[in-house]
Amino acid sequence: MALANENYLKTPEIYCFDEIEKRVNAYKVLHPNAKIIRLGVGDVTRPLPNEVVQAMHTAVDELAQAATFRGYSPPQGYDFLIEKLETYLKEELGLKIKNYYFISETFFNRDEDKTAHKKIKLLLQHLVGYKTDGNKFTNEEIPKYEKIYFYDDEVKTLNLAKSINDVLRFILSNTESDIKSSVESLVKENEIILDIKGVTYNKVNMFTTSEVKLSIDRIMKTYERFINRL
Repeated sequence: MALANENYLKTPEIYCFDEIEKRVNAYKVLHPNAKIIRLGVGDVTRPLPNEVVQAMHTAVDELAQAATFRGYSPPQGYDFLIEKLETYLKEELGLKIKNYYFISETFFNRDEDKTAHKKIKLLLQHLVGYKTDGNKFTNEEIPKYEKIYFYDDEVKTLNLAKSINDVLRFILSNTESDIKSSVESLVKENEIILDIKGVTYNKVNMFTTSEVKLSIDRIMKTYERFINRL
């Protein structure tokens, strides 16, 4: 079982890079002969691999010529990179990309709850075959899959995925009656599965696995926790 480093709780809300540097320098003054292994944010101990160096040189050469110069990439990334990813997934893993969904977030300004709910609503759309609009299903039909394999490494997203039936019932509570009836019938008459793969980055056990079957048989609950996020 992985445990959190409790020393992080002792760190005040400061600019961590500056604080790490101050503490390292203070330690070096008190222990001038100590050999320090830096494990701070962004610290590295080995030079760049040759493949990375060559790729950076190639990129610099491209930017030095008007014919190959590129500015900022499109919001979803360069097309040539997307095409390379598609080719790799198809040739190496046998996967063919049908749809893309780009969820906007940044490292410094991200709402993990909002991002998690966006992902789960996208999964629900394709599990029941109806597009969502805000907190309800619409009558717009989209490709439906009876089983979806979902990979993610965010704890909040994985926990919410395991509670996907709660989200389903909440969205149904806001959906027009005819569409709601269609979704309810679909869920009751079919075995619709979300296979959740939690990415662990552990080479021995790369994924945690759990399955959830869509169900709306339980009594409706109160969903205040979803209202401000969906």
